[in-house]
Amino acid sequence: MKKQKALLFWSSGKDSAMSLYREQQKDEIEIVALVTGIHEQNQQATMHQTPLSLLQVQAQECGLPLWTISVPWPCPNIVYEQRLQIIIQKAHRENITAICFGDLFLEEIRSYRENIFRDSQLQLRFPLWCSASETYQLGEEMIACGIRATFVSIGDPIFRQNWLGKEWHEWFGSSNNFEIDPCGENGEFHTFCHHAPIFRNPISFSHDRKPDPPL
Repeated sequence: MKKQKALLFWSSGKDSAMSLYREQQKDEIEIVALVTGIHEQNQQATMHQTPLSLLQVQAQECGLPLWTISVPWPCPNIVYEQRLQIIIQKAHRENITAICFGDLFLEEIRSYRENIFRDSQLQLRFPLWCSASETYQLGEEMIACGIRATFVSIGDPIFRQNWLGKEWHEWFGSSNNFEIDPCGENGEFHTFCHHAPIFRNPISFSHDRKPDPPL
C-alpha cells in the first residue's frame, strides 16, 4: 500500500515529538518534513522561542527536512495565512496530501486550523486529540516511550521560579494534584524536547535564557 505523504507542524516541544512518534507507528502515512514558524527578527520559533539552530538539530536527528514559515512580530493572522500559502503550494508540488498538528483539546485552535486549510486540499490530522481529562494519561504515555523535555517558558511566576530550565517529566512525576493542565495545553508552559524515540541521538543544549514574562 502506498503511504500518504504528510507534513507535521513542529513546535520543538514534547507534543510535537509525540505526534511524530505516533504517526511514524502507522502504516498508512509517511511524515516527509517538519514545518515551523520562525520570527524574522530573532530567528526563533514563534511559540517556544527555540533558536533556529536547535530546530535544525532536532530535524536532523529525526532524519527529516525542516520547512520554515518566516513571519514578523507581531504577526496579524492575515500575514501568517498569506505566508502559509507558500508551504501549501510546496506541499502540492511534492505530492503531499496531509498535514499533522500536535493539538490536544482546544476546539478553537482546531477550528482555526480547519478554517485556514479548508481550501488547501490537504487532509488535517490530529494524532494527539483527546479530552482535557485525558492529558494526564497522555503525559504518562510520553514519558513511558522515552520523551524528555525541558521547561523553556512558564507563565506562573512561582512555578517558573521553581522549574524553568528543569525537566518536565520530573515535575510531572512529582505532582500529585495538577492545578494546571499536565501537558500545558492552555499555554501554561512550553518545552524543548531533547530526547525521544524519534531522535537518532539525544540533543545536548544549554538553557541560559532569563525567565520569560507571564504568558
